[in-house]
Amino acid sequence: MQTSWLYATRAYARAERGNLKEAAADAAKALRLSPSWERMQLLRLEWLRDWGQSLQKAQEFLKAEEVYSELVAANEKEASSWAARGLARFGQEKWSEALADFEVAVRLNAAFREHLKAAMEQCRQELEK
Repeated sequence: MQTSWLYATRAYARAERGNLKEAAADAAKALRLSPSWERMQLLRLEWLRDWGQSLQKAQEFLKAEEVYSELVAANEKEASSWAARGLARFGQEKWSEALADFEVAVRLNAAFREHLKAAMEQCRQELEK
């Protein structure tokens, strides 16, 4: 537990400085050593989500897609992760993959239907070309 605590401490420090990629990596190392550490798992997912959002804002869609894929793998029932990955794919003009992600997000949480309506329609239009 002591080594995992050191990784966790460094993860917190890195997150405080805005180094979310490194914070998430240290959290993953802490979790490999102490897999039942639920709070660290939640923080890691939060840091990944924040990092993905910052990548998306910087229009680094490929990297954002990779981060959001980690979130989807961590919890396949979290609609917001599917929607976020769909938006990253949309930014790369990966129309079929984006639409598939959007459809899963809407299936998991109908509230996303209105939010993603325009993007889903654009994907369908692009796929018809």
